[in-house]
Amino acid sequence: MSNVLIRPSDLKQFKETFLEKISAGYVENKALTDLGVSKAQFIRICLENPEFVKEIEEARKHRAEFWVSKIASSVDDVYDPKEVAGEKLRLEKLVFLAKADNPEEYRDWE
Repeated sequence: MSNVLIRPSDLKQFKETFLEKISAGYVENKALTDLGVSKAQFIRICLENPEFVKEIEEARKHRAEFWVSKIASSVDDVYDPKEVAGEKLRLEKLVFLAKADNPEEYRDWE
């Protein structure tokens, strides 16, 4: 999708959709790409809407729960010895993402 210019009348819908995507596990770049919004326009929206920035922070906390649920869903999985290193790396990435999105809750995870 090409970059689109968000009109003031579409701003509310953009914000809602963006926050839904972040809460559902999208990273910001993927959400913006799917919505056809450039990083520059997104930054401008954030600068002009400090309340939206707070809402993004809350959405990231929800996204942390998404990462944690992915970790939990793999607890009972059985891996071939050749797969263990790759799975360990995947789980370390998920822990990192959970910590990054909600450091208050997950900072002490090892």
